[in-house]
Amino acid sequence: MFWPSAPTAPATCWAPKSRRSRKSAPATRTRVYLAIFETPKGRTTLVCATARQAWDKALPIFRDIRAGITLPR
Repeated sequence: MFWPSAPTAPATCWAPKSRRSRKSAPATRTRVYLAIFETPKGRTTLVCATARQAWDKALPIFRDIRAGITLPR
């Protein structure tokens, strides 16, 4: 996902920096995997989220989940 107001944002997740504290906002510590499948019968959406540090380990699992989706026929 790409937000026009943040041209340098990563494609997975973007959120503005927290102004209230020096700690990063929860959205900047989270990565989201989004898959959308559209067919004439309907739409199936998969949304998975994980901590930024666990992204490399979780990505293959998210892809396995995506591969197991049965689309409407």
